[in-house]
Amino acid sequence: MLAPKVSAYILGDQHDKVVGVVGDFDAIGLPDGSVDFVVDYFSLHHSSDIKKTIGELYRVLKKGGCIVCFDKARPDSYTEKDLEELVDSEYGPADKKRSGVPLDQRFTRRMNGEKEYRLKDWRAAFVEAGFSRFEHAHFAKIVGGNVSKIIKRGISMLPPKLQMVVNRYIPYTEPNHKFLLSRQNKIFFKGLDRFPKEFSLMMAWK
Repeated sequence: MLAPKVSAYILGDQHDKVVGVVGDFDAIGLPDGSVDFVVDYFSLHHSSDIKKTIGELYRVLKKGGCIVCFDKARPDSYTEKDLEELVDSEYGPADKKRSGVPLDQRFTRRMNGEKEYRLKDWRAAFVEAGFSRFEHAHFAKIVGGNVSKIIKRGISMLPPKLQMVVNRYIPYTEPNHKFLLSRQNKIFFKGLDRFPKEFSLMMAWK
């Protein structure tokens, strides 16, 4: 399993302080206000009711606690039809193999319990749950042609807040597919180059 390896890498000799459990993130078996922080790593987009799930996370968080989400927020311009097309798209051979699914068997993202939420859907869920502050950034890869990479590397050296401002005024050629993330508050991060995908970072404070 991955969790023990991650715990050992981050905590060293104190990794035994992390206890893994299997449960339902819509019904967390913890008292109200008992958690300092919550970290989501590409899991909350599997929620069938994101408002209910985030409401439960709000319940268990202490006052002043925060939630850190490494997930995916689609552009607000996407329609419901766009989102439906995304979840009905079929996984490729590599993903099927990783999931133990025969290559000749149809296996869509919907079948795997995936859902799609726009940035405005995430924001609304956090606000309605009662969170007092919500922040978002799009962590983007430094990819493209040689000139594009040079420009992006230069921008990546700026502080994140300044990058967000600069990137509002620089046009970029979008990929020819719908698997895009919200481009608001874009930050170029060199460490993502060897990571399989870009991500949306969302943080909210109780």
